[in-house]
Amino acid sequence: MRPHWIIDGEVYCEQCAPADVEGDLNSNETDTPQNCCQCSRLCEYCLTEGGVRYVLETLVDALADGIDTGIIDEPGDYYHGSRQVEILVDWAKDLRDYSLNKTQQFIVDTFLTEATKP
Repeated sequence: MRPHWIIDGEVYCEQCAPADVEGDLNSNETDTPQNCCQCSRLCEYCLTEGGVRYVLETLVDALADGIDTGIIDEPGDYYHGSRQVEILVDWAKDLRDYSLNKTQQFIVDTFLTEATKP
């Protein structure tokens, strides 16, 4: 993950932040993971309790609805050529750095097992 800036309410990674616009380097807790609005690269963040809950609910929904294996075909997108699920895989991997209870850890582990199947 990389540091990011908030400029006019949009999240930018180091590579995509406009050079001529001043913004705030953001290191605050957030309620959702922070991906760059230009390239989708995962930025550095610290989730609130509600943010951890949001990611876990998103993972549960993805498991219930079926893993999206479509390919991202956006030129310039950090995930270009990757499966749609790779964004959620990065979110799930990030949760490993949080103190999760057994049920939460089970959700993350199950998602990562299912999402990384070929």
